Amino acid sequence: RDEVNRLTIVESRLHDAIRDDHLELHYQQVVDGATGATLGVEALVRWRDGATLVPPDLFIPIAERSELILELDRWVLDAAVAQAARWANEPRLGHLTFAVNLSSRHVLARSLVGQIRSALARHRVDPSRLIIEVTESALLNDLEAAAETLGQLRAMGVCVAIDDFGTGYTSIAHLRGLPIDILKIDRSFVSNIDRFDDRTLIKLIVETGHLLGCVVIAEGVETPHQEAVLRSLGVDQIQGYLIGPPIPPSEMVIALARGALVAAEQLPTSGIAQGVGVSGR
Repeated sequence: RDEVNRLTIVESRLHDAIRDDHLELHYQQVVDGATGATLGVEALVRWRDGATLVPPDLFIPIAERSELILELDRWVLDAAVAQAARWANEPRLGHLTFAVNLSSRHVLARSLVGQIRSALARHRVDPSRLIIEVTESALLNDLEAAAETLGQLRAMGVCVAIDDFGTGYTSIAHLRGLPIDILKIDRSFVSNIDRFDDRTLIKLIVETGHLLGCVVIAEGVETPHQEAVLRSLGVDQIQGYLIGPPIPPSEMVIALARGALVAAEQLPTSGIAQGVGVSGR
């Protein structure tokens, strides 16, 4: 009973936080696996509860118990697209892609496509800059309905990514029938990359993704060793604390400038001469 009461209180306070705009987005870079150039960012929601910044794993599961997750998703989507519009004229930020995570409940909502179309139009953002991330479990709840919704998004020019890939039960047959552009390898495989089984599975995911015409991203990359192995296995893009933690938008320009210098130092002279550094995708 105490636990139920606690969850109810948190749910009520989160509802107020959404209404009163007490949420904020932090952004984590996604870089090219070969050059280190920043190609995009993933928008990650935080709850500003007084002086405390509450991480998503402490409140998203509570939001998912009810329709509150739809409100949260709508806030995140609109805030991310609005930030993309604000960065549109920044030399280092104007062409970055924006990845937004959606809950399984929202993927199956009839209103989703209209909400995304409206947000992009309202903020005048190119649909090709937006990446919608969904988990395998979200797709398998109703594969046919999910495929229809994602197909409509792709027809608008929005990219579709499967997040945490490898932890669910998606078969190759499922993948062939889904309108997807990106596979994101789950961090659990990356953390165990020195185990033969996990390394073999990563290689299999990379090869499968490439056969399907998808970009393959490894998330949760924390060490240079993991990055080197992933690059040798053919991963296209890298995301994780090795590149940088999620940061507020005000810090992104500095982080990208720092990353561009590091990338330039690691490239051959010919690459530097050609201006390889931070770029749009």
